[in-house]
Amino acid sequence: MKKNIRILIGRFRHWSLKYKILTIVLFNSVTMLLCAVFGYRLYTNAYNKLLFDSMASRLSVTSAQISQKMENAEYISNLILGSSSIQDCLSDLPSPEDAPAITEYNRTINNALTEYATLFRSNGIAYAAVYSKNGEYVNCTNWVTLKRTPGFLLDAAIQNGYEKEGAVTWTHATRQPYMLLSRNVRQIRNMSLEPLGNMVIGLDLEQVVSEAVRFASQYKDQKVVIANQSGSLIYASSSLTDQRAEEQMEQLVERVGFDRMYELNGHRPSASYSIEKLMWIRDNEPEIYGKTYKMLLAKDYIICRLTGRFVTDYSEASGTDAFDLRRLEWSREILDAAGISPEKMPELHASTDVIGTLLPDAAKALGLTEETAVVCGGGDGPCSALGAGSIEEGQMFLSYGTSAWIAGTADEVFLDKEKTLICFGHVIPGKYMPCGTMQAAGSSYSYIKKALCQDEEELARMEGTSVYEKMNRLVRKSPAGAKGLIFLPYMLGERSPRWNPETSGSFLGIRMEHEKCDYVRAVLEGVAMNLDIILSAQRENREITELVLTGGGARGDVSAQILSDVLGVRLHRLDHVETATSIAAAVIAGVGVGVFQDFSVIHQFVKKEDDFCPDRANSQIYERQKKLFEQGYRCLKEYYRLDSSL
Repeated sequence: MKKNIRILIGRFRHWSLKYKILTIVLFNSVTMLLCAVFGYRLYTNAYNKLLFDSMASRLSVTSAQISQKMENAEYISNLILGSSSIQDCLSDLPSPEDAPAITEYNRTINNALTEYATLFRSNGIAYAAVYSKNGEYVNCTNWVTLKRTPGFLLDAAIQNGYEKEGAVTWTHATRQPYMLLSRNVRQIRNMSLEPLGNMVIGLDLEQVVSEAVRFASQYKDQKVVIANQSGSLIYASSSLTDQRAEEQMEQLVERVGFDRMYELNGHRPSASYSIEKLMWIRDNEPEIYGKTYKMLLAKDYIICRLTGRFVTDYSEASGTDAFDLRRLEWSREILDAAGISPEKMPELHASTDVIGTLLPDAAKALGLTEETAVVCGGGDGPCSALGAGSIEEGQMFLSYGTSAWIAGTADEVFLDKEKTLICFGHVIPGKYMPCGTMQAAGSSYSYIKKALCQDEEELARMEGTSVYEKMNRLVRKSPAGAKGLIFLPYMLGERSPRWNPETSGSFLGIRMEHEKCDYVRAVLEGVAMNLDIILSAQRENREITELVLTGGGARGDVSAQILSDVLGVRLHRLDHVETATSIAAAVIAGVGVGVFQDFSVIHQFVKKEDDFCPDRANSQIYERQKKLFEQGYRCLKEYYRLDSSL
């Protein structure tokens, strides 16, 4: 045994630094995961397995992302190594007294390094430096960052590069922000392999790790959970992006009818909704279905763990595809067609109903008394309506975040003839929330940031400012209409207004005169034009001249003004754009336990801060762009169909 351990240790010592780091990261992370699993033994074994698998999956993705960043750094080192301009400069070093030659030398190497580094700046490359053989001449893409690297670390990296004779070597020191790749640059001309100097590439560890974790965290949390009679979780489905239940959705449409489903539920049938997922579990996981006592949504499972009761509210229930929106009860017609017993559905309540008080174990775990009341609460969309101050008939708002929607409050169920909109139960008893939501709003802007704005990101990081401020400057350089460039924001398919999961994003009308600033502006305009289709559906029922603006994407003045110009309405931005939904949840609890008399109290917590009015000249330009936007989508529908079939 001891001999085997010594053999393993010996092998580990001869691994490259890259794999040592990855191994240590994986070992420590797995150890933490095992400890977490052990600490949560009070949950069922099934839940522990789900938790572990989920975290292990994210850990695997994180590790892969870190590895990919390191491989990209190795790739850029190959480019530098083979650069003819760098090879020529290092082979024919100018005299220290020849100032013009030194200037030309610096310019040539800097241009080459910058070109390569720019390609991979989003991969955590902090700088790339080239040293002459004697160390007299040094050139770097980022002198400020290079100088932050301790001299001992640079010296060690250069020495390691010489010792490896051109092979990649990684150097790192404890508590240092950079990990350094170094290589001995050798002369390729005539295959002499004469040492010409050294290269050093600095990898920003903080950026690499944080981006890897953020990438892994993009996986959606579970949406629908299945509980047994004791309240223990035995299954957790995927989020709204999960389309596995397509066959079950088609069965419902065939048995109930598409129009009838829309009339009962307030929205189109979809494989992503809860009842279709429960049908899929029945058809594909019969053992789990056999143990199923209740189907719950995520917040309702928390309520179950807190109180021991199996409940949901009208706003969440209206997003299950099994709810009679007008009668505020489970639809027997849909459940019968689905072959699902009503007994598997949770008890229905208003969002303000007090469900009970804390169980002893829950109270102890949370550090609260057992007399603490638990209020039912509501879904995120209807909560956003309350957070936007939409509490009376006709009060409309636009929530602009990763996704975006235009919604409002209504006294009656509102369904448009084109079936563009969704209608949910409101968190306010007796009210409804007609809503149209698009998939990729702020996420489209994030896409263009990663694709084109690496320079702006780097500059913002160096200055300690927001990259979106830099991007806003770009947008202002481009005129309204982005010189005719049009962006279709269907990066994730689309729910409303298109209801077409086969769509994809596109730039239309690209010409030689288009610059980076036009592409960035076109993205904001494309999102706004897609929202305009949703607004048009809302206008079938009421005149809309103004909207409340909320959500993280509402912070920027540039995007807010473009929205106002495209939509042709006045926008009122709230003072707490990113926390309005959370504040709404607190207000629901307050009304439920009697701390607040009614929902009008929301106006004490969120207020209108800034106004944006449409620019008439810009709005006229966008009227033409909207027609091209619509025509562009129609022309591409056949392409989407063919693309999805390949």
